[in-house]
Amino acid sequence: MDRKGALRRVGILVLLGNVALVAAKGVVWYWTGSLAVGSEAVNSLADAAYSMVVLAGLYLTTQPPDFEHPHGHERIEPFVSLVVALGVFAAGAAVLWQSSTAVLDGDYRVGAGPTAAAVLVASAAVKYLLYRYCRRVGEAENSPALVATALDNRADILTAAAALAGVLGAAAGVPVLDPIAGSVVAVGILY
Repeated sequence: MDRKGALRRVGILVLLGNVALVAAKGVVWYWTGSLAVGSEAVNSLADAAYSMVVLAGLYLTTQPPDFEHPHGHERIEPFVSLVVALGVFAAGAAVLWQSSTAVLDGDYRVGAGPTAAAVLVASAAVKYLLYRYCRRVGEAENSPALVATALDNRADILTAAAALAGVLGAAAGVPVLDPIAGSVVAVGILY
């Protein structure tokens, strides 16, 4: 397959995966009230938004040279990587604010349990598969945007694990661990 088709296929797959994760985490967050799961839902929402930016950027970079761009459009790809970084940073700041406010206010009512844990484990598995695929194609096609996407997917595995620890801690009778895990997820998003 040509570079254009390979990059678009990865972009569409990452977008669909992130939209599915937003839906699953959003439903579980609404049902349980878990800030850790809610933080992960925001993380996936940011991922879905930047996936659209990456997909649009990859579309532009694969356009053939024209009169105004005789050498092609590849130079936009580092800019797309920057947009990804800024979107992830904004999501991390919002999640950190919400989680730290909940800890400081003592507002950590949680009904999390096996469903929340299951969605976080599934999320980590999906993100691992996306990481491997994006990294492989990004390196093969020399695409900084896909390599950045792969690294973000790898970081999302760690944030899902932190959220899982908070959910399990809350289920074990220490409900403050849920918003603390949400803060850890926020720090992971920012990193």
